[in-house]
Amino acid sequence: MKVSSEQRPPREALLTVELDASDVEPHLERAYRQAVRRLNIPGFRRGKAPRRIVEQLYGRDYLLNEALDSMVNEATTKAVEDEKLELGGIPQITIEGLDPPSFTATVPLTPTVDLGDYRSVRVKKDAVKVGKEQVDGVLEQLRRDVAVWEPADGPLREDDLASLTVVGWVDDGGERKEIVRS
Repeated sequence: MKVSSEQRPPREALLTVELDASDVEPHLERAYRQAVRRLNIPGFRRGKAPRRIVEQLYGRDYLLNEALDSMVNEATTKAVEDEKLELGGIPQITIEGLDPPSFTATVPLTPTVDLGDYRSVRVKKDAVKVGKEQVDGVLEQLRRDVAVWEPADGPLREDDLASLTVVGWVDDGGERKEIVRS
């Protein structure tokens, strides 16, 4: 694999990658194994046609196109690692040629950040005043939230939890159907 790198402003790198036959062959073999499973080739059971026959019927470019995604992803990752680039986003890929596979990748780099003299910056803290009424209100709300509900006899009062069961009937074409909702 041949890689050339060019730094471009602002914080961008242009990688030009050309793959060798030794880089391409494993991807072509994987693409062949995947493609032969779904292709119907006369005279062969599905998945059993030799690679030579698949290339003869569909062409080497068919397998190259099938293998292109994995080749480009792997080669871009390796090129970024080899060039020791700090990837700051998703590279934009432009395919230059198929045989031999070559492409350019515009790689956004992480920005350089100059924090300056941030230790000298002072922020005034606002005083927070909480009254007794606010504390009591929150405590009362928490008490209600975690309280255990118990059945009570007698009429409903304010803040009681009521459980209702409604029974009704629907006249559906002359037939009455009972409906119960809790």
